[in-house]
Amino acid sequence: MESIILNLLNLTGEERAAFAVLAPQRFHPDGDGLTVEDWQSAQVILGNPPPECLRGSTALRWLHTRSAGVDPYTAPGVLPSEAALTCSTGAYGHSVSEHLFALLLALMKRLPSYRDQQNRALWRDLGPVKTLLGAQVLVVGTGIIGQFIGELAKKAGASYVALSKVSDVKTQRARELGIFDAYFDDNDPQREAHMKAATQGGFDLAFEVVGSGDALTTCLDGVRPGGTVVMIGNSMDPEIPFAMNRAVLQEIQLIGSVSCTRKEFEETIDLIASGMIDPEKYVTEVLPLEGLHPPAAPRIENRECSLDETRGKNKTDLPTNSKWQIGLLLWQKVARREPERSA
Repeated sequence: MESIILNLLNLTGEERAAFAVLAPQRFHPDGDGLTVEDWQSAQVILGNPPPECLRGSTALRWLHTRSAGVDPYTAPGVLPSEAALTCSTGAYGHSVSEHLFALLLALMKRLPSYRDQQNRALWRDLGPVKTLLGAQVLVVGTGIIGQFIGELAKKAGASYVALSKVSDVKTQRARELGIFDAYFDDNDPQREAHMKAATQGGFDLAFEVVGSGDALTTCLDGVRPGGTVVMIGNSMDPEIPFAMNRAVLQEIQLIGSVSCTRKEFEETIDLIASGMIDPEKYVTEVLPLEGLHPPAAPRIENRECSLDETRGKNKTDLPTNSKWQIGLLLWQKVARREPERSA
């Protein structure tokens, strides 16, 4: 009996064909047209289904999300204990960091305002513009997006690029590559004083790449009066604390950024092909297909674990469409084995 695989990804015809070659599956972009029975009988789901539709399922064995965050699926009772939960952390690193830089440069040069003027047949000086050349830049967030932003800031001419971290779990590769000039401990109660001392008054620019109130606070602590904070992190909470008076009194500019369009992915691939970006240097380990099953299919045994523990232990990063295809091959090879029987 064939496994029931629901593919919720928004794919082109060519991409669908590539998936279909690997295993029979049903394509329902964003879950359109699926019934409760469909959700409950699926053994593999690729995408982000409504968590409430998965409750009570006994058939599901693997959920792979197109997002990096998986918090809605870690709540008790959403997934059966036998199900593997994986995510797409890393898939958006190049695209998000480049989109962020494009947006930042446009705003620093006041391009949106000049565009609006031009549409009204006006040409007026809108005041001084900013530059990354010689700028001091802070990145708050140690993931692949933050590391790419640090690298791009250096290439754009920043004179001093620092990383604020909560732990050293993800900083080893960055240290080996020499991306950042300094590292600040986000847990240090004296972090603001240390950052201001190192930059003689504060960073010109800070990137928030986490999506949390603590990370935004670190950015506000780090920038100088009149500095800029660019927010790229997606928060799981609809609201986070924010020191509004501080931003107002110090005239700190806050910029929001959203990305990950198909066009940006294509531009990212072109930059990789041209050699502007070298993603291979961020690879920390290469495994044969036969060795991928243990890390690629972790079981979520403890449904009561904290979200921080879940992020570190109970999810696995499978960042690209090619990884999903590899995953389907692995499913065919190992996930259908009969359970072991006691002697």
